[in-house]
Amino acid sequence: MSNNGNHLYEFGPFRVDPSQRLFSLGGDPVRIPPKTFELLLYLLEHSNEVIDKETLMLEVWHDSFVEDANLTVHISTLRKIFADDTDRSAVIENFPKKGYRFVAKVCEIANAIGSPNGGSIGTADFTSKPVVDAEQLSDAIVHVDGASLRGRSRNIRPGWRVLLIGGMCIVVAATGFFGYRYFNQVNSKQIGSIAVMPFVNESGNGDVEYLSDGLTEALIKSLSQLPNLSVKARSTVLPYKGTETSSKKIGEELNVQAVLLGRVAQHGSDLILSLELVDTKTQDVIWSEQYDRTQSDLVTLQVDIARDVSSKLRISLSGADRQKLAKTFTNNPAAYTNYLLGRFYWNKRTGDALRRSVEYYEAAIALDPDFALAYAGMADSYVLFPSYVGAQPKDAFPKAETAAKKALELDGSLAEAHAALSFAYFNYDWKFDESEEQIRQAIALDPNYSTAYHWFGNTNLLAEGRFDESIEALKTAHELDPLSVIISADLATSYLYALRFEEAISQYNKALEMDNNFYYARLNLGRTYLLKGDLEKALDELQKASGVPTDPRIPMLRSRIYSKMGRRADALKMLDELKEMQRVRYVSNCNFAVAYTGLGETDLAFASLESAFKAHDDNLVYLKTDPLLADLRGDPRYGDLLKRMGLPR
Repeated sequence: MSNNGNHLYEFGPFRVDPSQRLFSLGGDPVRIPPKTFELLLYLLEHSNEVIDKETLMLEVWHDSFVEDANLTVHISTLRKIFADDTDRSAVIENFPKKGYRFVAKVCEIANAIGSPNGGSIGTADFTSKPVVDAEQLSDAIVHVDGASLRGRSRNIRPGWRVLLIGGMCIVVAATGFFGYRYFNQVNSKQIGSIAVMPFVNESGNGDVEYLSDGLTEALIKSLSQLPNLSVKARSTVLPYKGTETSSKKIGEELNVQAVLLGRVAQHGSDLILSLELVDTKTQDVIWSEQYDRTQSDLVTLQVDIARDVSSKLRISLSGADRQKLAKTFTNNPAAYTNYLLGRFYWNKRTGDALRRSVEYYEAAIALDPDFALAYAGMADSYVLFPSYVGAQPKDAFPKAETAAKKALELDGSLAEAHAALSFAYFNYDWKFDESEEQIRQAIALDPNYSTAYHWFGNTNLLAEGRFDESIEALKTAHELDPLSVIISADLATSYLYALRFEEAISQYNKALEMDNNFYYARLNLGRTYLLKGDLEKALDELQKASGVPTDPRIPMLRSRIYSKMGRRADALKMLDELKEMQRVRYVSNCNFAVAYTGLGETDLAFASLESAFKAHDDNLVYLKTDPLLADLRGDPRYGDLLKRMGLPR
């Protein structure tokens, strides 16, 4: 801030002496808080200019992180002194959502002596230099407890002036102290939770939808690394895409203090991104900004946004935190564009989309062989290939492992790469201890990464029979990502494996409330009713889930239900359907083991499990805890198989 010690400022009956840091009314000093004085001085130095709130906060509170509410308190203090009517804006004019302007007529006076006591004009040698107008302001009004001072305060009797000034000082001091304390204790706490809503694609071109989605996800990732900030996961905010939900309702539903809204427009190589940070309780705009960039700036754009948003959230950052925000994983805009396209298709969770995601990651790596995020994305895709593409585990998991290790070689801080490596270690290599070490590293690096808690709970802990820990991990994932239907359903699966059937049914139904057509929840609800012994309900749920004819678990479960009903011919028919399916796609041999167990064909069940063992079938890791294989646990071959896998009995 400028501190012009060679001039005085006068407006109406008031004088400001920057060199002595004195504020006086009619020659009598008025005590005001230091920051109020700095704010007043800055406004005077920029008289008749509209000063935005961000600039005022930066200039007056450049050495600390405080809320915008502090600015409001000090403006209010000044207005009480000036009796500033906000309708007339006689002294300080307010521009909603922008800032303030000092509009009273100000005289800037050369100060030859220094006037340490704020004396009258006649005691010093100076020349008058009107900033706005040569005519001296004479109609300012000061209100104190109902009284008013018009023009120069020398027209007021000295005794009354002292009393009035004394009363005013008490009012100012009380306002400043209690207002400052209130706002600091109640309103100036940093925002601790935020939801980055899906950015709106305003380009009118569906082919660039990846850009709005990609920037949303990239910003979520960046902000998730900040200390003491809870950031909702992408899958939680995704259901709001294309809706006109109010910020207040989003805040209530997601339990966040602020939402970040964005609009992206692309015209040729030009990008325009408009952002608004909104308080969900008051629906006030905390901050807004427009970024005009080009496609070549895409790499640094999300870094700039994350830095600006963290500043507006009043988050105090360490040097390491600032380095995280400033980090760019590639300097190649084309490579980054391919990466965003890869994430876009990965999020679709279909076989064809996952194949396309790998193609885009490969293109990104070809452009920048040191692009760690692209390798991490590739690992994320390959771990899902057995489930969604129907790939053999031996054709997918080693590729996932290689990509994850390369990502970590380039950047060991990537939580996604640690989580993907953990998934491959557990499901394919059966390196159970190493897997847990990797997933715990992922959680430590990014405590907001819901997928890490999800995979830890649904894989490591569930397969090892650590049910209470599994449920807690999935509850944490659910808290981080409350609208994720798959996390909600997998929490139910933990209840199911723990044989807590009523809780499992209740939780599966909660998942179906989010998406009534989610076949995975229907399928496992059917499995729950089967284990509970309610076979008709089990068949009914599987019928509702049959919209996905390529899922081998549907004929597997039907075979088991028919066996339980004594309908052996129907059970064998479902077994034949499984065999036919296996001719055209990968089908886990564990499905056959479940069907044969229901038919009482124990030798065939173990033969199927042995085939799964040789293939390092990812479903085999649940051998110890799957309730549908419980009938095999008394057989010596069961314990031998667990021992060879390295799973404790």
